[in-house]
Amino acid sequence: MHLAAGAEQLYDLGVGIAEAKDLAGERPDLAEQLRKGHDAWNAEMIAPRWESPRLPAK
Repeated sequence: MHLAAGAEQLYDLGVGIAEAKDLAGERPDLAEQLRKGHDAWNAEMIAPRWESPRLPAK
């Protein structure tokens, strides 16, 4: 899943590493399960001690 790009994307890399077919629309249940797992994991992380060059300055 790519979360930072906006819309979620889901690929089966076992089928093809080219990420040619986005499965998020076909498998919203799996996309939601992965998002919840990621969110739970991310909630356990400490805040970065530096500014990200990818995010706008606060």
